[in-house]
Amino acid sequence: MGCAPSIHVSQSGVIYCRDSDESNSPHQTTTISQGTAATLHGLFIKTDAADTIPSVITYQNRLSRTNSHRDRRENSGGHFCIEAETQTNHTSVKVSATEECVGPMRLTQEPIQSSLDQLDEVAALIAATVHDVDHPGRTNSFLCNAGSELAVLYNDTAVLESHHAALAFQLTVKDSKNNIFKNIDRTQFRTLRQAIIDMVLATEMTRHFEHVNKFVNSINKPMAAIEESSSNSEGSDCEGQASIRNSPENRLLIKRMMIKCADVANPCRPLELCIEWAGRISEEYFAQTDEEKRQGLPVVMPVFDRNTCSVPKSQISFIDYFITDMFNAWDAFASLPGLMEHLSENYKYWKSLDEMKCKSLRPPPPP
Repeated sequence: MGCAPSIHVSQSGVIYCRDSDESNSPHQTTTISQGTAATLHGLFIKTDAADTIPSVITYQNRLSRTNSHRDRRENSGGHFCIEAETQTNHTSVKVSATEECVGPMRLTQEPIQSSLDQLDEVAALIAATVHDVDHPGRTNSFLCNAGSELAVLYNDTAVLESHHAALAFQLTVKDSKNNIFKNIDRTQFRTLRQAIIDMVLATEMTRHFEHVNKFVNSINKPMAAIEESSSNSEGSDCEGQASIRNSPENRLLIKRMMIKCADVANPCRPLELCIEWAGRISEEYFAQTDEEKRQGLPVVMPVFDRNTCSVPKSQISFIDYFITDMFNAWDAFASLPGLMEHLSENYKYWKSLDEMKCKSLRPPPPP
């Protein structure tokens, strides 16, 4: 077995995590990419083809990169990936790093790419991977009402998000061969750790509107004002917009908004995926309501009673209340027309079912 892998930033701008043992053992590569699926458990990848795959995560742009924003813009066609290698003879498998996060987190797309530095990008990918690790399938409110150990530990505040972030780092120190941060510079590690924690905590929904409003007021509106002023004066002020995006405070808001959109992006998936995951989350909520009734706990989401719930209505309400404004704001910043098209089509689908008085995921078969 190799020594503990570590994150390293090379002179060419490549950020990677490489096992320091240069043995001749055959390595297989597990590529984390869009459009595939598997179950991710913390910093490990659980698959049917192999046992836990720890170890070597490589994050790089296939085009050479530097810290220059000019060069970053020129290289915006580059392809980013995470690769995990393992010293086993198991069949190579391809999996998705929190597959739902791929769409909104297009790190090579402007203006996202020029708004984040290398550690920001690594933090975003790791946060996406671990943001729901060890999720029990119950909401924070349920855990607090039930007096769970996690709720007591985290003082009824951002219970699950705190657990996900804490466990992710606990897993890296539990066994030295799994510690991908072992050899990273202390200052870089503190910066990276804080960014990961902040992004995971941003997925807690009680502060949803606060995060969205800050993003709009601190980034979108000032940038729109600069663009309007430039168009009136027949000039452009790219530097003014860049200074807004690249301030430390606003980079924080961008990272929060990015993972928030990725976390709840199901309404922006292609229709069949949207339907599949709407069914899964609905069943999770049905199960929680069932358990609340059995235990005599307050029913947190009475609409998710499996005997009475209209899934189309629940999806319409979710899109209206949480999704539309947030994705309009993110699209104004990052320009993701494909996701917005899916959102529009999926909304029309749920509305059509609701108009038919259909409560299920799909219309009834024709007679």
